[in-house]
Formats: sequence, structure tokens, C-alpha cells
Amino acid sequence: MHAFILTTINKELIAAKLIKLADLEISGNNFFNQPDAVVIEPNPSITIAQIRKLQTALSRKPLKLPKQFGIILSAQLMTLAAQNAFLKLLEEPTKDTILCLSLENPWELLPTILSRCQIIKIQEARSKKQEASAQSLDIELKKLLVKLLRAGIGERLILIEPYGKNRAEALVFCQSLIEFLENQLHIDKPFLPLPKLQKILKKSLDLHLRLKQNLNVRLSLDQWALGI
Repeated sequence: MHAFILTTINKELIAAKLIKLADLEISGNNFFNQPDAVVIEPNPSITIAQIRKLQTALSRKPLKLPKQFGIILSAQLMTLAAQNAFLKLLEEPTKDTILCLSLENPWELLPTILSRCQIIKIQEARSKKQEASAQSLDIELKKLLVKLLRAGIGERLILIEPYGKNRAEALVFCQSLIEFLENQLHIDKPFLPLPKLQKILKKSLDLHLRLKQNLNVRLSLDQWALGI
């Protein structure tokens, strides 16, 4: 079994990437119509019952294609029980199966799932406006991190306070921060030494997990700011 996380929710891009990974000779337009492509979608979440249904569907041999595909769209909407059930599926490998989780932010999944899947980043085209907005956000995050690293305890708590107004805003901040740090790790001249970036990224992933677990928003942000 091969398991992949694709950082997109665009079905055309998902089909194209899976066709390439499996070396199939079919068009992207036909991929999701194949009987061997089992697709799970949220309604409104993805439940443990859906994962069990996927497991049953994948227990048979492929009908037309060389392999079967278990594809979970918007995988961040899996309930905790569903994610744990999916883990069991990962632990029972079959050579004829390819699993795919699609979502924009992989860190919204359990760390144990991330460690068992290959993450493939799908770069989608951005408009000039989106690109300018992303660059502006990167500059803001870089300035914030530099200020935090230079500040004492009291000033760090003041600097992080605007990002903890509510859980939704804190999650957006955290997700943007993780994406920024991951990008920094893959450029030639990051603004901080790699060990420091890796430490901040680990702390940020821990912060994201705490926020998703409904732990206190302000306390979680304060601990992150003091811990980096």
C-alpha cells in the first residue's frame, strides 16, 4: 500500500497526480468514474462509518485498473474517530491499494497519520492579487518572529495578544505560520538558521494541535510565544 497526502482540494489536480503516481494510461476526466476509485466526501463531516465502508470496498481485488484507490476529499473534516479508523487502515497494507488524502493544510491531521503518509505539495496558480497578499503576509510573519525572538517575557505576551482574539483567528494565524516556516525550510537563504526554524515549526505544529483540541486559546498562544 502507498499512502499520499495531496495539498489540494482540486479534483482535476488530484486525478492528474494519482494517474502519474500509478503510471496509468487513462485520462483525468475518466479517473473518478473508474470502479476502482473509491471516493469519500464530507457530509458535512467524514465519519468512522464512511472509513469502515472504504475499508470494506478496498478489501476486494481491483476490477479494471492495476490498483485500487481510496480517496478522501477534504480530509481535514474527518472526525477524530474517523482519523483513528483510517490509521488502522494504514497499518493493514495491501500491495494493490493506493490511499490519498486531499486537503490544503496537512497539519490538520493527526501527527500519526502524517508520519505514515508521503506529503506531496500541489502548487496551484495564484493571481497577482493573491501573490501580493501572500508576500505581504510572509513579511508580517517574519517581522513578528524577529520581534518575538528579541523580546523578553512580558513583551512576547503583548506581541502575541492580537492573534488570540478567538479560536478561528488563532487557527488562521497558526496555519499561515506553519506554511511560511515550511517554505523557509526549502529556500536557499532562510531568514533564521535551520535548527531554529525547525524548532519554531515543531512548536507551531504543537500549537495547531492544541487549538484543534479546544484547549484554551490565549494560554496556548502564550505558551507558544514563550517556548520558541
